[in-house]
Amino acid sequence: MKKNIIFTLIILACLAQLFGTRPHVITTPYPQNTETPIGNFHQNSLLADDLIGSRQSTQPEGTGTQTNPYQISNLANLRWLSENGYEAGAWTNKYFVQTANIDASETVNWNNGDGLIPIGSYDFPFQGYYNGGQYTITNLFISTPFTGLFLAYETALFGFITNSVIENIVLENAYVSGYTCVAGVVGTAYYSIIENCSISGIVTSHGNLQLMSYVGGIVAVLDTTTVKNCISTVRVVSLSEYLTLFNAVGGIVGAAWRSTIEDCTSYGDVSDEDYAGYVGGVVGYLVFGSTVKNSSAFGNISAIGEEVQFAGGIVGVLLESNIVSCSFSGDVSAISSGTKHFKSAGAGGIVGIAAAPAGGNSFISYCNSEGSVLANSKNTDMIWAGGISGSLESSSIQFSYSTSNLASGRGVGGVAGGLVELSNINNSFFLGSIKGGFLDSSGGIAGELFPGTSVYNCYVSAIDEFMSHGLVGTVHADTLGTIATVTNSFWDVDTTCAETAYAINEGNVVNSLGLTTTQMLMQESYTDWDFINIWGINPSLNMGYPYLLDNDIPLADKTDYHEIEEIKQNYTALLHANYPNPFNPTTTIAFDMAVDGVVVIDIYNIRGQRVKSLVNEYYRAGEHNVVWNGVDDNNREVSSGVYFYRMQTIGFTATRRMLLLK
Repeated sequence: MKKNIIFTLIILACLAQLFGTRPHVITTPYPQNTETPIGNFHQNSLLADDLIGSRQSTQPEGTGTQTNPYQISNLANLRWLSENGYEAGAWTNKYFVQTANIDASETVNWNNGDGLIPIGSYDFPFQGYYNGGQYTITNLFISTPFTGLFLAYETALFGFITNSVIENIVLENAYVSGYTCVAGVVGTAYYSIIENCSISGIVTSHGNLQLMSYVGGIVAVLDTTTVKNCISTVRVVSLSEYLTLFNAVGGIVGAAWRSTIEDCTSYGDVSDEDYAGYVGGVVGYLVFGSTVKNSSAFGNISAIGEEVQFAGGIVGVLLESNIVSCSFSGDVSAISSGTKHFKSAGAGGIVGIAAAPAGGNSFISYCNSEGSVLANSKNTDMIWAGGISGSLESSSIQFSYSTSNLASGRGVGGVAGGLVELSNINNSFFLGSIKGGFLDSSGGIAGELFPGTSVYNCYVSAIDEFMSHGLVGTVHADTLGTIATVTNSFWDVDTTCAETAYAINEGNVVNSLGLTTTQMLMQESYTDWDFINIWGINPSLNMGYPYLLDNDIPLADKTDYHEIEEIKQNYTALLHANYPNPFNPTTTIAFDMAVDGVVVIDIYNIRGQRVKSLVNEYYRAGEHNVVWNGVDDNNREVSSGVYFYRMQTIGFTATRRMLLLK
């Protein structure tokens, strides 16, 4: 089983490295001829339109410079932008500013029903600046036509961008449909910044006999790009009409190479029903030096198909990348129905599978999940479900917890289903339930630990009559003497039926015991745990069990401190984690100002509704803190659950998560 898992991960990594972010075999935006830069296909479509009103392309006011940008004030201006960029350098270093709300309802009738032509393509990329000004574009319709197998097009408002800034775009009730790189705002982005964008509606892909297809609520594919402060409420769906080997589907981003996604939230359902799917609430496929941080997802995340299926509340597949300070609330399922090849399924509250087969590392830090997680497959050797990750290979989970309900056809663990190749779980806990799984592959922290892996400073209080083993199903060793270890970890014997720490122990289990609930609520029970920097314990918080202190600067590893110090020296403001967290009923929110300015801090519930305007006043440069007492603007107590606090000031916007537990 271990060899099968590693072999699968190596194939995934090699395919990603070999093909990069370009699934294309052609490089034209659409079938071309010499009669028009748009091509014969769209020339005929344009002639079919009634060129009246906003259906006519109208050049906007302005010259496209930074001091006199093009002013996109109506649908005719937007059409001009989409149809006049198909020549070399057309939109290089050009500036555009949206100056009014735009009703794009007419786009459903454009171009023989194919809607708006995406702005920019691989051959003629958009290389400029577009500021939507938070004005809306409503009822936008984009539907790339099917023109043949193996052909690939970007389908989004902006098809292909490089060295660009796209910001403050608001798409309401959008419908975007295509076959390969499909998203609401940007299809493919290289060396760019995308921030403060939002979308509602539907984004759907139909596949196209490619190695991979990419679908995202905001962006389909990123390479060396930052996506920040974006919100998606769209339903993201991949329903392939043609065989696609792998689909990367995400609530915010389909796939990301060497990129950063931060302060983003997805509220919509994300699903794939194809041969193989990597599905995540925020990113489907996060690889090679990428990071998701301070982001959240809510909804149903599902990957259902014949072969490899991985689904995660935040990320579907994580390869040599990091997830930091993220949370998920909803349902995750990965189901493989095939009868040959890999037939594997992995589901996790944060990530479906985390790996580093090329010799690096992947980290999941300061994350939490709630809801349900299900993994199933006809191949009982490769099924993993975990509260944080389905499985780990050369990866680490730290300072994280789950309260999810878990179920699996084989391996299931409160934090991770299975650990291989130098993986570890530390300073984490599970307060959920576990059902299913083989007796020797089911445990409160992990289903199986393979040689060279470890668990330390973790605890379990799973209220579940089905959990057979308090900590781990099997602790493995190999013939060379390499063992797995469990150290300083505990489970509650009163809230579970587990009488033993493990089913099979070939490794080393040290100071890892079953304790009564009374003992679990006492700090002195946790030998060698750090209750100054990592853990806290308070009878009124987390049901009295130890909780994790959310540090000001959550890090995947200590080498990042140099980067953090550099950020501190150049920041305009910093928003720190609230403390305590979880809290009841009051919590303190700290922030730093490098310059004087007005600060706005608002509290939002998980539906994105503002419940409290906490701060709107002028602050001097320096360190500050404010207290929220758990009431809304009408001075009514709010219910238990996840809340977000958002800070805005000059040149700075940030959002962080907090948990109210009563």
